[in-house]
Amino acid sequence: MDTNKNAIRMVLSIAIVIAFFLPWFKIGGSGLDIVLSKGETTTDVTTEIVRYSFLLIPLFALFVLLRTISKKPAGFLLRLIPFLVTAILSTLFVIGIQSQGGNVEMQSFFSILGYGFYITVIASFLLLFV
Repeated sequence: MDTNKNAIRMVLSIAIVIAFFLPWFKIGGSGLDIVLSKGETTTDVTTEIVRYSFLLIPLFALFVLLRTISKKPAGFLLRLIPFLVTAILSTLFVIGIQSQGGNVEMQSFFSILGYGFYITVIASFLLLFV
């Protein structure tokens, strides 16, 4: 049973890392593109922190992967962090969009999400329970 758990953890961790480089939006743009983008010429510290926080998703998935490969326990907290960061950053985007345009903008937000985002959310959620 433990071997199956380790194999599933490895697959889910790899899926999270790969999904970070896949399109998070249908018009293009991966998780890495979010980190590397310079939207405005003047950015505040909060924007920079949020942008670089996206790197925590694949980083902690790599930690889980490396600990699983080395047959060390990947505790619940370590497995929680990729999902938690994804959930928090997604919530920040949703709050920002809703404050700008209301529910109409929310519907268009969910219609532009790409498969990289969905893979990240689903794989990081499943990683919690394995």
